[in-house]
Amino acid sequence: MRVPEPGEASSGGTGPQARVSAAWLGAFSPHDGSVALVLALLVAVSYFPALRGGFVWDDVIFAEEPVIHAASGLRSIWFSPADIKNEGHYWPLVYSSFWLEHKLWGLNT
Repeated sequence: MRVPEPGEASSGGTGPQARVSAAWLGAFSPHDGSVALVLALLVAVSYFPALRGGFVWDDVIFAEEPVIHAASGLRSIWFSPADIKNEGHYWPLVYSSFWLEHKLWGLNT
């Protein structure tokens, strides 16, 4: 395969960009695809037990936080940080995402 010179004119889909892309794709063999598939399956299988997992470490603190459960909790998170009782940190974006996730899925992990 001939490598195009810099600045060489191209015509449609047969120019330098198309040749480079085709050369890049040709660098992988079917064996490489099989290895990638096996690796992806191993990763999926290793994470499978986490789908049934419960709360860990300090998750219960966040799950029991009243501002997460309240409909007006989002306003409290941003404008009344003293309403956050169970945790000593003020992380409004984190609490906002917890509030939204609680509204979407409840306490289902």
